[in-house]
Formats: sequence, C-alpha cells, structure tokens
Amino acid sequence: MHFKNPRFICLALGLFLSAALYADETLPAGRTRFEETTLWKGVATPLPKKGHYALPTGFTIEALLDGSIFSYNLLTPAMAVLEDDLTAHDEIVMPKGTRFIGVVEVVHTLDRVNIDFHTCVFPDGQEIKVSAMALSVDGSAGVKGKLETHKDAWAARIAMQTIATGVQAGTEAAAPSVGNAMASGLAQETSQSLNTPNAKELDSVSVEDRTPIKIFLRERTEY
Repeated sequence: MHFKNPRFICLALGLFLSAALYADETLPAGRTRFEETTLWKGVATPLPKKGHYALPTGFTIEALLDGSIFSYNLLTPAMAVLEDDLTAHDEIVMPKGTRFIGVVEVVHTLDRVNIDFHTCVFPDGQEIKVSAMALSVDGSAGVKGKLETHKDAWAARIAMQTIATGVQAGTEAAAPSVGNAMASGLAQETSQSLNTPNAKELDSVSVEDRTPIKIFLRERTEY
C-alpha cells in the first residue's frame, strides 16, 4: 500500500511539522494570520514646534475648581488649579499650582454649568492664552452641580438681574459684532422686564469648591 511508501511517509511528516510550527506562531492582539500590516509611518510634514512644549488638540488636563460657581453670578471668574505636575513625553509640561482662568456661560443645561477657559497662569506668574472648556470627570460636557429653583419672586428677580448685568458687561468688553449687539439688546430688554411684578421663577446651578474636572483643549497649545 502507498502508506508504506517512504516518499509518502516523508511528505506526510513534513506537512505535519509545518502545520505544527505554523500553529505555534503567536500573533499580536487584533490581527489575523492573513493580514498584511506595516508600521505606521507618521505624518510626512509634522507641525513645527514653536515653543518648549506643545499640547495637541483634544488634550485633557485633570484639575480642581478653585472656588464655588453659581450659574446666575456671571461676574465672578471661574478658576481651576492643577494639584500635581502635568507630565507628557517624560517631562513636566505644566507644574503643580498652574491655574486656568475662565468664565461661566449664560446658558446652562439642567444640572450643569458650562465654563470656557481663556488664560493659563503658571506658578511663576507667566501666562499664555488658551482655548479650553470644562468637562465632568466622566468626559461629558459641562460641570455637574446642584440644581436649585428660585421660587420667590424677589429672589428670581435678583438672579435674573445678575444674569442680565453679566451679559451686558461681557458684551461691552468684547469687540463690536452683530451677536454682541443682539446680546446687549437682550440684556437691556430683560432688565426692563424685571421692573414688573411678574418675574418668573428661575432655575440655577451651583458647583462646590474643589470639584474635580477635566480641562479639554479645543486648539493646539504651544508655549
């Protein structure tokens, strides 16, 4: 029979050993044996680095709020501080004590306040401009706080008056634009309507001091 043929036996043994060696090979996670992959070659012309450090768009920074926040008190700046050194690529890019300065937006969603950060101040007093926003620790937009309703007519009127004043102050400080003009007109109209005894109740959001947040960089930041 052909099973006793030496050539057949050698061929079968060779196929068996090849299959054993093939099955013993280890593959990286997520790859199949028949994929042809190459190493990522990177960007052909990467952005030039203009300073000592560069943080990419979408980089997130863990921080703590420095001071309480009330959504109806827009004249108080929002601040956040780094409790530890921020490291990237095995070097300190922002030292402990670095502060981010921002403002609370007029519009808030349910139990959250929105914060825009515009300035980063380092412990030695140097500062840079940034474009960043506050996120909750789970990565969702806005900072979660405590929702309160001002049912008393005078309390609601005072809170609404504060919002109107904050909008007015912000638009006066900003460069003239159609949007700023509309916001300024809205603030004046709101102020006039508050002189009537029919002021509606107002919901506001408060966030406690030392609340953990994440700071999301909207743009590449170099310094």
